Amino acid sequence: MKEAFREAFIEHVAVYRVKIAAMSRDTGVSKTLLQSLHQRKTVCPNVDDAIKIAGHFGKSVEQFLDLKPDDDLTQLQARYAQLDLDDQSLVRDFVQMLQTRAKSGAR
Repeated sequence: MKEAFREAFIEHVAVYRVKIAAMSRDTGVSKTLLQSLHQRKTVCPNVDDAIKIAGHFGKSVEQFLDLKPDDDLTQLQARYAQLDLDDQSLVRDFVQMLQTRAKSGAR
């Protein structure tokens, strides 16, 4: 399990282009632990930290480890969580505009 979590972590950091310092700030997981995981050192997070790390990507631990497939909403949530507050605001405004347009029947 320890090796699987570390490999999943390394893959997620690469795919989502996550900065370790930002993840540490966002999750409360120590930067030292995250760096150790990223550098393939023999370290394993505790259950609470594993949940926080997976949650940072908008996933449960099972999804993070690919034991439960992602759905589109989960992927969108993960990408949204990666955005800074200004970009999140832009996304919300855009979605609201799309909803308004759909209600009016405009295309």
